[in-house]
Amino acid sequence: MTRLLAELDRVDLAAPAPTSVQLGRRSPGRERLRTVVSVLAVGALMLVAWQVNGHLRAPSGGPQQLESRIAPSGPVGNGLERPDQVDTGNGAYRFSLVTSDGSPVAYAACRPVELVVNPDGAPPGGDNLVDEAAEAVSDASGLTVEVVGESDVRPGGDRDLVTASGGWPPSLVAWSDPEESTRLDGAVAGYAGSAWSKHDGDTTYVSGAVTFDAPQVEDLVVGGQWEAARGIVTHELAHLVGLGHVDDPTQLMYPQAQLDVTTLQDGDLAGLAGLGDGPCVDW
Repeated sequence: MTRLLAELDRVDLAAPAPTSVQLGRRSPGRERLRTVVSVLAVGALMLVAWQVNGHLRAPSGGPQQLESRIAPSGPVGNGLERPDQVDTGNGAYRFSLVTSDGSPVAYAACRPVELVVNPDGAPPGGDNLVDEAAEAVSDASGLTVEVVGESDVRPGGDRDLVTASGGWPPSLVAWSDPEESTRLDGAVAGYAGSAWSKHDGDTTYVSGAVTFDAPQVEDLVVGGQWEAARGIVTHELAHLVGLGHVDDPTQLMYPQAQLDVTTLQDGDLAGLAGLGDGPCVDW
């Protein structure tokens, strides 16, 4: 069987969203206006999805060539653009967004990328899948991607873009199904995105969300395809921190996933390493 990944354009799926919000005071006497593109439920800069067709099994006659979509390159506004693919000689990678000087938009290197998980509906071992995938992305990028707690927020539910203390909320990881999350219609097994903020010349991702189709992931786990299930989670967390799709079938970030590619490959690793060099910001 062949798994198909599709990078979904924000124009297709995103709800209308404000391009900027006043986030209030971070500390007494200190007020800042930040330009924010909100994520998922209130609009998204990027949406990515991993599609799974049926159960994993070796395809007859070789891998199927299924239609997929690579994010187009070119300007997207606010001094940001989708870059071309980079070929390293040992694989390829693509950042989801870069600034006008070519630097990738990434999470702040000096702060952890915190995750909160809504465990409702999780497949067996779902917490371990997230932990293992977060560790893989952390090791490759140098970022600290870690689960810091649980949440009762559901996909599409209201989430504040700023916490009561003035910081950014952790990224939400949730397990769902097509009935609740229509973006999981058909064979889509997950989607992810991050919101960015721009201030004092720096642009960084600040928070995001990942949603998985729990029944599909559970089918893989129960069917003994733990590595494939973990590959789905790893792929989406790599999208969360800033990697896009590539047209290199040997990489985990390829839209049409191969049965023998369930872990990060050389191109994936090179891209994630570049995302670990984001600016260290204090806002």
